[in-house]
Amino acid sequence: MGAQYEKPPIIEVVAEVHFATTSWNETMPERFARRIKGSFTELLPPGDGESDLDTSIWEGRKVFKHYTYHVLVQIGEGVLVVNNIDKYIAWDNLLPVIKEVYTAYKALDKEVKIQHIILRYINQIDIPHQGSQISLEKYFNLYPYFKLPSYEIYVGFIVGLQFPFTGGNIKVEMRTTNSEAPEVTSVILDMECFIGKLKDSTARTASSKFNLAHQQVEKLFEAIINDNTRQLFIETRSEGVSDDLHDNSI
Repeated sequence: MGAQYEKPPIIEVVAEVHFATTSWNETMPERFARRIKGSFTELLPPGDGESDLDTSIWEGRKVFKHYTYHVLVQIGEGVLVVNNIDKYIAWDNLLPVIKEVYTAYKALDKEVKIQHIILRYINQIDIPHQGSQISLEKYFNLYPYFKLPSYEIYVGFIVGLQFPFTGGNIKVEMRTTNSEAPEVTSVILDMECFIGKLKDSTARTASSKFNLAHQQVEKLFEAIINDNTRQLFIETRSEGVSDDLHDNSI
């Protein structure tokens, strides 16, 4: 994101379209499946122990799996969700998939209106350390800071911020998570971009807004990390991402 990395820390990407109006009916999942059958196959709810996936996503929705990519699509009343899990396929590959499934949905409900879209990137960054102390300031430009003499050493944290931009907002949450390796601290960097008030509900507009959301996410990501962090990901090429999170010319 922003720059190109050999080992990106992304563990999941979620792209959501929420509809303000819809003529949803029980035939739509089957008709949707026929339209995307060239790329996706329908998944059935797994039994206990059959899958590591969060089975709650099956509640009230149909779920489809891409034949080639690590991508799931969820379709339900008023919502369309694309999940890129396990292995990130890069935005240039993911955006066409989002556009494909949105076009299929729109073909079934031509009068549907978008209420808002959400793009979420979840990263897990493993920070090496010695002993129990976390040296966050060495790897991040965002981290908790306080002066409490009795609590100089901490082993876990959660912090969050939200930034506005024209047409939406972006929020970030950083928190520690369990790590199997004792020599690292695992940090979850969870960024979510919200965009509303779309001028229309065409596939072109939806695609354009998802591109805008992605640009906002990658700029925030690059602003939070530093060169020490980039060495962990093995930076291969820089795209000169702007530091201005509120640059609306993108």
